[in-house]
Amino acid sequence: MKKINVISSATLMLLVMMTIGTLSFAQGGSGNGREHNPGGFCMNIPDLTQEQQDKIEAMRTTHQKTMLVNRNQLNVKKAQLEQLMTADKPDAAAINKMIDEMSVIKTEMQKKKAEHRLAVRSLLTDAQRVAFDSQRNRGKGYGNGRSGNCNGMGRGRGNQKN
Repeated sequence: MKKINVISSATLMLLVMMTIGTLSFAQGGSGNGREHNPGGFCMNIPDLTQEQQDKIEAMRTTHQKTMLVNRNQLNVKKAQLEQLMTADKPDAAAINKMIDEMSVIKTEMQKKKAEHRLAVRSLLTDAQRVAFDSQRNRGKGYGNGRSGNCNGMGRGRGNQKN
C-alpha cells in the first residue's frame, strides 16, 4: 500500500511539473523581459550608470534563483495538498498542516521580494528612486511577474508603455 502511495505521489508531482513547464512556454508575456524591453533590465530608470546596471543585474539573478527554489517548493506542496484533498478519506489535520507549510513559503517569498526591492532601491539616486517607485503600479497584466523591470514585474502583451 505504501509503495502505491509513493508511486502515486511521484507521478502526481511529475504531472504537475510537466504542466507548469508547458504553461510557462504558452505565456506570451513571460521570459527575461527583453522582448518588450530591448535595453534590458531597469530600462525605465533614468541615468543608470553601467556599475548600477551590473550590480542590479547580479542581484536580480541571485534573487530569481532563490525565488525559483521557493516556487518549486510551493508547487510540490500544492501537489501534495491536492493529493490530500482528493483522498478517499481526507485528513483535515494533514490538510491544515500542508496549508500552513505553504503559507510559510509564501511569506518567505514576500519577505525576499521586499528585501530585493529595498536592496535595488538603495543603489539609486533620489531621482532614480522616484522613477523606480513609480514603476510599482505599472507593468502588471499578462506578464508573469518574474521578468521585466527592476520591480520584477512582467510587461506581457498589451502592457506596453504608451
